[in-house]
Amino acid sequence: RTANWQKQLEEMAEYQESLKCRSIVPPEEMRQISRLYRKMVKMIHPDLHPELEHDPRIRELWDRLQTAYRLNALDEMEEIAVLIHEVLADSDTAPVQIPDLTEKIEKLRQELHTITTTDPWLYSTWIYDTVKIEKRRRKYQDSIQSWNEARTRLAAKLETLLLEWKGSACPMN
Repeated sequence: RTANWQKQLEEMAEYQESLKCRSIVPPEEMRQISRLYRKMVKMIHPDLHPELEHDPRIRELWDRLQTAYRLNALDEMEEIAVLIHEVLADSDTAPVQIPDLTEKIEKLRQELHTITTTDPWLYSTWIYDTVKIEKRRRKYQDSIQSWNEARTRLAAKLETLLLEWKGSACPMN
């Protein structure tokens, strides 16, 4: 009991020490950590896969996974994912079968074609062409200048009309 207690105490001390050294994890990396964790849990969780519960390699990887997740250690979790795949490939579990795989691949190819031939994608090539951007910028600046000149002319005409109207024999004067 004392040895077990001592081991737990040392693990807790290591965990506390690692928390002091840990930096803030960016949100995108946190999402990656969460996605990877959920994916691996679905693969080896003892409640979901009782047949793997007695495999010492899976138990060790499960413990490492829990520790890596608590520490937000993405690199460690990626390494554990590779090890889990290797262990599962060595075990008697059947490989994952994806029904209608060729149809799904073809559907994805069609979606990619649609994406790459529609406006947002086509604009992306235009956006990075500095010559086209400069040409469009000049066109818009010329347009703004012509509108400002028209506004100035109309304001002068309005002023002239108002002065003529006030000078005329208006019953309101």
